[in-house]
Amino acid sequence: MSELVFYDITCNSSKSKAWSANTWIVRYAFNFKGLKYRTEWVELCDIEVRCKAIGASATRLKSDGSPEYTLPVIHNSTTNTVVSDSLAIVAYLDNAYPDTPRLLPPGKTGLYSAFRETVDDSITFKAYRLNVHRVYLFLNPCNETHYRGSREQWFGMKLEEVAPPGSEVEMKVWKEVENGFKKVATWYDIEKDQDGGSGLFIEGGQTPGYADFLLAARMMWIEITLGDTEAWARIKNLDGGRWARFLEQFNQYNVVL
Repeated sequence: MSELVFYDITCNSSKSKAWSANTWIVRYAFNFKGLKYRTEWVELCDIEVRCKAIGASATRLKSDGSPEYTLPVIHNSTTNTVVSDSLAIVAYLDNAYPDTPRLLPPGKTGLYSAFRETVDDSITFKAYRLNVHRVYLFLNPCNETHYRGSREQWFGMKLEEVAPPGSEVEMKVWKEVENGFKKVATWYDIEKDQDGGSGLFIEGGQTPGYADFLLAARMMWIEITLGDTEAWARIKNLDGGRWARFLEQFNQYNVVL
């Protein structure tokens, strides 16, 4: 029997077993397209071994020049196709299942890659300073050494020191995240003001596209890891609750299988 297997990163969070900003967009894509799939949960520390075992490609290089393996990855057993990287996976699903709603307009993958990079520079990488320690706390114990060692090398300090709760550093980073959302809001406003759209989704109309799902995936990651903070509540309520309303549009695609 053929099936689509989706490899995602597990955790012990009581809010959601699915938490990764990069894997959420693929889960959204599966659910939006109505495709049947099965999630294979992988511990963070086991990603490289699992990827090599199924023939998944590395997605980038480590600082020492060696290949780095990341999730999401999908495996289509019908064609024995293995695809790595969220954008490549969405493009594959669009092409392999043409009867489902498309997320990427033909010939626009490079453009959306640039959009992803800009969103990550404006929001994701800054928010990671705020939740890097929280993520550590809800990973399963087998990941503690791997996660702490790699992230402390990235930041050059202990996880607890990156943005301590209540510190001036934390408040400064939250302000940077807020400014990132204000920047993204201007893109949606351009769509509304110049193209006559609703402003709800960046490509207009009542149906989200890849860019909207990407932003929702980043927001879902923040919601799961920092959803209890006043600062995140404030950001969601900017412009009369703009981002809270935006995230609500994706509730129907939040199914974790």
